Amino acid sequence: MFSGDKSFVYGSSTHNQRIDDDYEICKEETVDLPDMPCDDTVYELCCLLMEEAVGVGLIVHFVENRQIQCELSPDQKTEISSLKSDKPNLTGACKKLAIDGNNQICETITPIQYDLELQPNLYGSDPEIFNFEGFVRIKLQCVEKARNITLNSNKLLIDVDSIVVVPDDGNVPNPKYTDLTTDAARQFAVISLDNELIPGKTYTLEMKFSGPLKTDLKGLYLSSYQEAGTTRYLATTQFQPTDARKAFPCFDEPDMKAVFNITLIRKQDWTSISNMELISSKDRGNGMVADSYSLTPRMSTYLVAFVVSQFTYRTNITNSNIRERAWARPESFSETEIALDAGVKILPFYEDLFGIKFPLKKQVVR
Repeated sequence: MFSGDKSFVYGSSTHNQRIDDDYEICKEETVDLPDMPCDDTVYELCCLLMEEAVGVGLIVHFVENRQIQCELSPDQKTEISSLKSDKPNLTGACKKLAIDGNNQICETITPIQYDLELQPNLYGSDPEIFNFEGFVRIKLQCVEKARNITLNSNKLLIDVDSIVVVPDDGNVPNPKYTDLTTDAARQFAVISLDNELIPGKTYTLEMKFSGPLKTDLKGLYLSSYQEAGTTRYLATTQFQPTDARKAFPCFDEPDMKAVFNITLIRKQDWTSISNMELISSKDRGNGMVADSYSLTPRMSTYLVAFVVSQFTYRTNITNSNIRERAWARPESFSETEIALDAGVKILPFYEDLFGIKFPLKKQVVR
């Protein structure tokens, strides 16, 4: 789900059967969505959803009956034991143990803003060589003194010659990049510096990188569909829970929130989608266009999303002035009318139900 634009994307081969089933249900047009009558169809759907929820819970509970234990040193056991009656400090101590155990990025440095540019390269005939390249500029806040910056990175090739760290305060010593250490097992990229970062100061880190486009349904990945006997490709994303790091180097922890400026580079006859509104499309030469999107709200990395494809769309506006789009591959465009008609009713219904206005100008569901 995109947190920014409500688009119903039709045509991916991964979801064709589900879409066909939903289309058959929608064709009946027997449900008035805002009034939500409890007819047999709705009752059956509710029962099905309840059964799925219970089934998932039972699977999680029973599928693997094993104990999960945390191995602690004697000193750590003493520390935890002394905090049993102090829940806030106990939570903090347990979190610190997880970080010390190299399971999380230490929060000595936190992100403020990402300026991210990505270009998927998927225009040839051989998907085995498809890849993407990008550039990221991250504004950082130093919380505790540190001589390195640890990011999450998975299957990315970082251009070490492009790594630059600059303090925003010109009176602060400029820490220079000295070394990059990668840890594939823990999905870390550690940037070493020749000077310490100063607590309370902000810095800008930037670098170029590249990565493969694979059909693994993780990070920025490759999808496809058939059109008149020809395979068509698209690049799309699945970042939840921890796969933003497979698309760009980042602080891929849900509590390390930031705002995002996203630019996607595509061919002129292709389209792009991201969380926010498209604010400009600029010619980059050689038949390429750069689509820039407005700044996101402060959010976790797993909520970032984008698509580069040959899909087209139909647009409508809700009665609360939210723009909705239904996206589809060209041969399925006629199906978008039903989805869009339902979409512009559903969002206002939930705004009224919860008494909360949708905070963005658009929203995408894929």
